[in-house]
Amino acid sequence: IHKRLIDLISLPASDAQAAAIGALYNLAEVNMDCRLKIASERWAIDRLLKVIKAPHPVPEVCRKAAMILESLVSEPQNRILLLAYENAFAEILFTDNRYSDTFARILYELTSRPGNKVATARGIWGM
Repeated sequence: IHKRLIDLISLPASDAQAAAIGALYNLAEVNMDCRLKIASERWAIDRLLKVIKAPHPVPEVCRKAAMILESLVSEPQNRILLLAYENAFAEILFTDNRYSDTFARILYELTSRPGNKVATARGIWGM
């Protein structure tokens, strides 16, 4: 189901995007397994970022997309995957005041955990 919902995000119909984001938001809040599956789906992070950057006509959809990303970064296993998007997160942090708090928390989670020095090097240097 995760893959289908992520595919729906790429559709041009804003109501389909809104429904998919809402369902993914609920799944990401449920448990760790859902967060791991969503983060590991190909294109998931890219499509969530695209909804935020576009932006979607309904601000609540963009907020939920940002909250999904925040939920995903709360899992240590997802941090390596999400470090590849560190620059995109920083760009949104500095250019979009509506979601700056959320992306500040995301970046903090990515870089502040003890034992995360190797992960930080991978994100910065592409190791």
